[in-house]
Amino acid sequence: MFKVIITAGVLLLTAMTANPANATDFKEGLHYDTYASSKLTGKPTFIEYLSFFCPACENLNTFQDEIYRSVPKGVIKRRVSVDIISKTSPDGFLALSKVMAVSDELYPEIGNSLVDLIFVAIHKEKVTITPSLVEKLIKVVDEKYEADIWALYNNPKTNEVAKFTLGNQRLMSSRGMLSTVPRIIINGRHVVKFDGLDKSNFFKELHELTKYLVNKDYGNDEHNN
Repeated sequence: MFKVIITAGVLLLTAMTANPANATDFKEGLHYDTYASSKLTGKPTFIEYLSFFCPACENLNTFQDEIYRSVPKGVIKRRVSVDIISKTSPDGFLALSKVMAVSDELYPEIGNSLVDLIFVAIHKEKVTITPSLVEKLIKVVDEKYEADIWALYNNPKTNEVAKFTLGNQRLMSSRGMLSTVPRIIINGRHVVKFDGLDKSNFFKELHELTKYLVNKDYGNDEHNN
């Protein structure tokens, strides 16, 4: 049974003055959980799993720029829109997955504007999410940027990526790694324990933890920035 857990400490990130934990200080079971039976990804990855219908995910989304900056250089950063909270149709979930794929691809150009708009529609305006509504919201953002948002949303490859991510979240769930949202999984094997990180310096410590796990798994120091 999936549970949506609101981690209040993550949402109260303020002062950024404390010293982050050293790599040698990170401990399995305290800062992260490792699922050794889960296959390591071919390249270093930082995957954020969330539901658009989850209040905790909405709150964490407000820190998306900080999360992106916490990912070391050379590590693949992606977000996966999960369908574990059944408040739209399968086609609706596919549309949301496509939105996430488009947003990640165009993040340098449009930031989090598209994802933010979806969260506002669901949590503030209390609308029912349908593929047609999602398309209307995409067109609103598309008019503000010269980034071919609408074209990318309708690209067959985006549809393939969306279906893949939906399959990926089911795979992670079957391995016991995705029982709650929001959740961050590094290299397909390590689940970040939000409560184990220093709340006063959360993003810096998340950055250091990611570097530590990448170096641990891939045995190099190419991702130390």
